[in-house]
Amino acid sequence: MKKSIIITLLLLVFFSIAISGCEKKVEAVLTIDDIKLTKEDFLYDIYLIESEGNSMDELYRENYGMSYWDTPYNEKGDTLRDIAKDTVLSRVTMYEILNDRAKKAGISLTEDEIAANEEAVDKVLMEIDTAKLAAAGLTREIILKAYNRLGLGDKYYLEVIKDFDIDTDSIRQDINPEDYREYKTECLYAATVIRQDQDIIPLGRDELRKSYAALEDALVKIEKGLDFAQIIKEDTDDILTKYSRSFILSDNIPEPEYRDAAILLENGAYSEIITINYGYYIIHMLDNNSPDRYEQAVEGAVKAEEYRQFEALYNEWKSQYDIRINTEYWDSLVIGSSGK
Repeated sequence: MKKSIIITLLLLVFFSIAISGCEKKVEAVLTIDDIKLTKEDFLYDIYLIESEGNSMDELYRENYGMSYWDTPYNEKGDTLRDIAKDTVLSRVTMYEILNDRAKKAGISLTEDEIAANEEAVDKVLMEIDTAKLAAAGLTREIILKAYNRLGLGDKYYLEVIKDFDIDTDSIRQDINPEDYREYKTECLYAATVIRQDQDIIPLGRDELRKSYAALEDALVKIEKGLDFAQIIKEDTDDILTKYSRSFILSDNIPEPEYRDAAILLENGAYSEIITINYGYYIIHMLDNNSPDRYEQAVEGAVKAEEYRQFEALYNEWKSQYDIRINTEYWDSLVIGSSGK
């Protein structure tokens, strides 16, 4: 499903907009100079954002007993419903301006790029329930038009940022590698509790002994040269679980007991049995100085600078356009009403 490069950079939250009640037929929802955008030009963006938002709404209602859409967003009293409307309008406006500038610069999608979009749209149509498509007012033509608009906008964006002056070396120097030193571990885990619905129930004494004994047996096998995968295969009682845990010291997870034991380990070393809330652990240190999180931090800072420069340039472009919104139509939009 098409998700744009720039929207990722903008760190926009996906929200939903649904049209409720009786709609008035409008010629244009948004006019940018002589470009007229109708409701159809918004439908795919609305669908994407609504799908994400309605999923969040279900989680909020299940876990917090409240609507995601009614959650306050800022001190002005805006909710996520209000912010969603601005998000969709900003997104559509920006991509239309990018498309307009691309065309004026002689930049267009190649036949191969258009063919790739057509293939992607056909895949989307196979994955989305027909009833949902119909409810969203989507057709293949509308989705393909949206894909091509996003594709051309991203293509022009990538051309523009080539000229940006970003001092990556300086950014690297401003980020302390030690702050992002990553510890990569794997562990064997034996539970000391069971979960029943929303309750956490401690195991009985006999079950606790079995859990601890399973890890004691694992330590013996480690001494003999077996790795965690081999130990799991021999765990016929299905007491043990193997999984990976990676962290930097500023992370809220893992538990302090796990973290404190892990950071003492050399690469390849194993801990003794560690007792933590809800379970016993044996930790295996895979890499106690991985640069991955540092590189991610650098990449994030570079992207932030890239966006800062793009935002300044885009705001300059935007000021040169005559942008008009059909406020009567726009104000009739209700956020998060469909899919319930």
